[in-house]
Amino acid sequence: MVQAVRRVAGLWACTLTLLVAQARPGYPVEPSVEYTVNLMTPQTQTMRVSMRLRGVTTPTLDVCLPVWRPGMYVVLDQAGSIRTLGARDSAGSALPCRKTDKSTWQIETGGNSEIAVDYELYVNSLGDRTRHLDDTHAFLSPASVFVYAPAFRSVPLRVKLVMPEDWSIASGLEAAKDSDSTLAACDFDRLVDSPIEVGHHERMTFEVAGKTLDVFVWWGGDLDGAQRANAGGWYSPNRIMSDFSKIVAKESELFGDLPFDRYAFLIHVYPGGHGGTEHWNSTIMQTSPGAFQSEDGYRGFLGLMSHEFFHTWNVKRLRPAGLRPYDYQHENYTDLLWVAEGTTSYYGGLMLVRTGFSKPDSQLSALGGGIENMRSIPGTRVQSAEDSSFDAWIKQSKPSPDAVNSRVNFYGAGSAASFLLDLKVRTLTENHASLDTVMRRMYEKFPETGPGYTRQNLVETASEIGGTDLRSFFDQYLSGTRAYPFEDLVGVLGLELVREPNKHPERASDAAGAQSDTDEQPYFGFSLDNADLPTVTAVMTDGPAEKAGLMVGDTLISANDLRLRAGAWDRMLKKFTPGKIVRFDLFRYDVHQSLDIASDARPDSKWTLRRVAEPSDAQKAAYESWLQQPWPAREPKSSREK
Repeated sequence: MVQAVRRVAGLWACTLTLLVAQARPGYPVEPSVEYTVNLMTPQTQTMRVSMRLRGVTTPTLDVCLPVWRPGMYVVLDQAGSIRTLGARDSAGSALPCRKTDKSTWQIETGGNSEIAVDYELYVNSLGDRTRHLDDTHAFLSPASVFVYAPAFRSVPLRVKLVMPEDWSIASGLEAAKDSDSTLAACDFDRLVDSPIEVGHHERMTFEVAGKTLDVFVWWGGDLDGAQRANAGGWYSPNRIMSDFSKIVAKESELFGDLPFDRYAFLIHVYPGGHGGTEHWNSTIMQTSPGAFQSEDGYRGFLGLMSHEFFHTWNVKRLRPAGLRPYDYQHENYTDLLWVAEGTTSYYGGLMLVRTGFSKPDSQLSALGGGIENMRSIPGTRVQSAEDSSFDAWIKQSKPSPDAVNSRVNFYGAGSAASFLLDLKVRTLTENHASLDTVMRRMYEKFPETGPGYTRQNLVETASEIGGTDLRSFFDQYLSGTRAYPFEDLVGVLGLELVREPNKHPERASDAAGAQSDTDEQPYFGFSLDNADLPTVTAVMTDGPAEKAGLMVGDTLISANDLRLRAGAWDRMLKKFTPGKIVRFDLFRYDVHQSLDIASDARPDSKWTLRRVAEPSDAQKAAYESWLQQPWPAREPKSSREK
């Protein structure tokens, strides 16, 4: 019943927006917005757009292009790609138009109730999923393409696409009733959350619980179909539809509904493609052809889909208050991106295990790797998950050489924090509740039509479900930088967190199979790129390189008179003894220098999650409810037996 009310409320939100816009007093003309996008000159990689506004009543009108796009928390300054912009009245006469800031233009309307804004923009930005045009397709992330008048933000609108005859349209938006080449949206916010893909596509359609889901695949630059024909053996429309449907069903099982009538997966396949962006009833995903050339590659592709589709609930409907409503002209601050993205990352992998596409050991390995990363990066002792969320605009998408020392990634830190919160709730409730319960309750309490949820709302909900006040838990581990105590909590799932020796295939093993390496390895505290002459890309605050004076940008020539080669630093480390001094020859500003660095010693091991040897029945039950897979009948041999 709650889900039914939620869906009806979402539909009425757009309907009421339209009715209110039509009923505004003082409007001599029913307000409306219509865009026309000309895609007929793909060789120029420019789009010509016209926005026609009806129902204007003010002497001046501001129009803006958003400075960012939802799902990518960085100011992109997208107006920089607009070549020309001008305004005219309904008779075609030019209207005065001047720029008032980097992304805003003010138009003198001259008393006209109908005006048009015409502009041309350069659109060669594929990798960041903003806008792109070539001779095979056009991709429009609306926040990156369409200027808008803030006074008309809630007015219904149409988008007419002028395109080659053999192109087709793919979008979460529906076609207008009077034109197959025109899309309709109830307001600008819905348009922004509905990317548009136009061109040559492969289309697949399937249903889950009576809802229609479309998959549109654009094969980058594939005019003659050769790239599609040479796709790897893991590319199969039937397989994709079957596998997508299982993940859709499993994720909807957690939240209790599918909050749309139709959903569109927009997929770009091209060399170097990666990443995705969530939207209201669609997603844009990018991958390389290599994703379909191996089982691991295809599993990674499913992981991307699992992550993006989970956003259908987490952030598209269940949204932090700082992101509702969107402010398109400024940064939108929230300390909860660790939930919006990190929790989604946690469930993205978890859902692959629950649907059988990934093995439980893969999930344990991924979580163990995340813990290893969190505990080995100096930035985790400086920035909390909440601060990382708030500072996304200046740090997450704008990494610097000092990033390893000064920040954590709210994706990785948020995933680890979500696992920790899952363990905490399961421990407090003896596995009668979990993070699943928290997410479902939050989704019910904070619908898309509301103001969004706050940190306090999340703490109160988790405390209510856990049966105890969790404020100190959030204060220590989410607001603070205290190390996550996984050792104290993983036992609820029949797991243990231990350090296991690193494996070095190049080192000899004894007759019993145990490697004869030492328990420690040297640590200098810097990283290099893979150029022919390796250059220092980061110097860690917890290592001896900083104390010795090594700097980012130094080009290393040799270590103890051994030449440093591209990509060979990790192998060369094996030649050094922990605690010994190593002389590095380098160039700094093309001037030769030498530095002596005495390495620190670090354990030659890594944090690893594994199942306990003798689990209790309660631990087995918790493990099975977590992964929705059976506890292995017989635990394979592992390093614990050495």
